[in-house]
Amino acid sequence: MQRLAEHAVTSIGSQLDAGAAAFQLFDSWAGNLTVDEYRQHVLPFSTFVFEQLANTHPHARGIHFGLGCDHLLELMQQAGATVIGLDWRTSIADARKRLGADTVIQGNLNPELVLGDVATAITGTDQVLADNAGNPAHIFNLGHGVQPATNPDVLAAIVHHVHERTAQ
Repeated sequence: MQRLAEHAVTSIGSQLDAGAAAFQLFDSWAGNLTVDEYRQHVLPFSTFVFEQLANTHPHARGIHFGLGCDHLLELMQQAGATVIGLDWRTSIADARKRLGADTVIQGNLNPELVLGDVATAITGTDQVLADNAGNPAHIFNLGHGVQPATNPDVLAAIVHHVHERTAQ
């Protein structure tokens, strides 16, 4: 795991050197682990990645995302991320209660909702925005990746809607 963590630091560092302002560390399978398994087998290496990159690229924002990781959010935050990414199954409001109101949250529209029509996607978008309750420490995003069958027009409509609803 140490070798993988070192490779992650090198790869992400290259992207930051080339102008990226943020990076995301995906723990897509971490949700399958217990808290103790995560603490023992993953946390030290995630912490290593975030610490190394904070030392070499202090202005870069590090996002930590895990699929099915509601039970691991505190540990993911402890690893040193400046943003916590949530999948669609985790309530933003609940995450804020656990992690602190000022914690920057990314997420968390169900990616299945963008496979349908615009109206369905916008309804889901409004639910995510309501769950966030206007907190400015929010980066709207899907709660996991964009599926190949997703209509780009639906994504564009979501972006436009979020900009309209959150304009200050």
